Amino acid sequence: MQTALVCDSDDGFREEIKEFLPSLGYSTVLLCTTRGDALALAVEQLPQLVVLEAAPPICGLKLATTLRNHIDTKILLTVCASDLPLLKQADNAKIDAFLARPATRSQLPLAVELALRTAQQVTCLQTLLEQTKNALQERKIIERAKGLLMEKEQLSEELAYRRLRNQAMARRVSMTVLAEEMISSATKKR
Repeated sequence: MQTALVCDSDDGFREEIKEFLPSLGYSTVLLCTTRGDALALAVEQLPQLVVLEAAPPICGLKLATTLRNHIDTKILLTVCASDLPLLKQADNAKIDAFLARPATRSQLPLAVELALRTAQQVTCLQTLLEQTKNALQERKIIERAKGLLMEKEQLSEELAYRRLRNQAMARRVSMTVLAEEMISSATKKR
């Protein structure tokens, strides 16, 4: 069951989106007209999609930034097509997609789909970045242990690596675990 939150000062736009979003799988569509109500509803209901009006009185960019600190959701910002400075500021608020106003009923599915795909891509990239950071950290640990072996045993880099790998396989532990143990042991001896 997907939930969407729409915060917009235009009664007609809110109702149009409310009628449309169920066709995209949002069984619950929450409506509000103020930032305070939007924040309270978002924190309470944890919607998967939030549609915010960029213009005052809602000021969607400020609200999007606040929401990002409280919940994980996709944010679609409705903007005046000619407001380029606002579009540039939206990067800081991590907006997933934009919908130019006035919007037609036919533009809404594309904007929502784009928001969902963009959010999915960002999540994948964040996961990949985290995996890369972890792999780099592990590589640094192994390189440090290899350096200790090279210094202590007067081994070439290749032989030190082979020894690490063989010892790890013999003990059935990862090279990182073995390297951490070696570094810890060398640190205690000093």
